[in-house]
Amino acid sequence: MLLMDASISALCQILLWSLSFSWHQAEGVVSAELFHTGVYKYGRFEARIQMPPRMGVIGGFFLWQLESQWANTHWYELDIERMGYGRNGRCQLQANVLETRGNKPPDYKLRVAPSRDVCHRYAVYKFEWTKNCIHFFINGWKFAGTCTSKAREFRRSQGMRMHFNIWQGNRNFGGNLNYKQLPIYMFIDWVRYSSWDGGKKFTRKWTEKFDGPGLPAGWGYGEYPSPFGKTHHSRKNVFFTQGVAVLALTADGHDPGPNDIGRLTNLNGGATVGSNGTFSSVANISTPAIGKNCNLVCSPVVASITL
Repeated sequence: MLLMDASISALCQILLWSLSFSWHQAEGVVSAELFHTGVYKYGRFEARIQMPPRMGVIGGFFLWQLESQWANTHWYELDIERMGYGRNGRCQLQANVLETRGNKPPDYKLRVAPSRDVCHRYAVYKFEWTKNCIHFFINGWKFAGTCTSKAREFRRSQGMRMHFNIWQGNRNFGGNLNYKQLPIYMFIDWVRYSSWDGGKKFTRKWTEKFDGPGLPAGWGYGEYPSPFGKTHHSRKNVFFTQGVAVLALTADGHDPGPNDIGRLTNLNGGATVGSNGTFSSVANISTPAIGKNCNLVCSPVVASITL
């Protein structure tokens, strides 16, 4: 009976994905997802990213356990997502800790708008996942985390892999997209994994710098609907140029590539999208000057914080 239920659930999901893809074709927006195929339990997961700008656009760096989507299976996920804007007018980040069965909101959620705009500058994002705690960082500043039972539930995870994506939100999640502002890009300079030694130390295992012209070994493309079904991820919306992985949100029929963005002359700073789709370099982001790390109350919380 359980096998039959799971099979029916899987079939229903495939039908829903097909319907959402048909809807996407009518809407005419294509999104992108890139992931590393390695599965890791505990560790430090880092990436240097310039998040995408604009309302209605979600940029994500997240950890996810394979096959979490199936019926009667625990869903394990950790997110750093760029969505909407804070009260200070800066791009807003959301941290999620999600361990659940079925369709439920995150067990832990916090939103923060850094004092420097992460949509027009590179920043280093980091998860630290250990046996007892889960912490989220931007440029070495801990902006979210929990050491409660919510983190300890992840001990049951079989391990997670790193994903990166850009996709369309909705009115209640990131805002409404202005289609005239497409294409919109997300840039990944490098990605790094370090294992956890069981104490306070992490050991670097590998760094991917995207130096080649194509998909590196050990990486894959997502090709499935995005959340809310407004877009469908396509491998053609991921490309590699000048030592950077680029994820694009585009109108259907537009095939993005290196010629779209010109020369990225200052990767230590960043690249920003002009009104005509061209890019210019900007100054490097620094850690928010708040004097010390932010130690949040380790309990489920929804907040909007301007620094």
